Amino acid sequence: MLRQGLAIALGAGLLVGMVGHADAAKKKRADDGTITLSGCARFWPPFCTVLSTGAQSYSLIGAVPAVPVNTGVTVVGVKSGDVSLCFGTPVRVVRWRPNKMRCPAM
Repeated sequence: MLRQGLAIALGAGLLVGMVGHADAAKKKRADDGTITLSGCARFWPPFCTVLSTGAQSYSLIGAVPAVPVNTGVTVVGVKSGDVSLCFGTPVRVVRWRPNKMRCPAM
């Protein structure tokens, strides 16, 4: 009987610990400053790649490989300032992938 009680208490303690760890990991992801953007990547003279989502424009920095222009993409990145030379909010690209969005050629 004592052995079963200890097993239940240990199991409950482990469960509570795992839930707390999951909440901490989720909070850390939310606090690390990453943002996810989807839209059409465009070339902006003289050397910028810009992603527009609604009324906001983001300047994509440091993508390896480079984000292709005139293509729909989903970008995960970190904001790295307020305004760049490309007249958009600079975003350091962590990763990107093409999506099924159709972008008109410009």
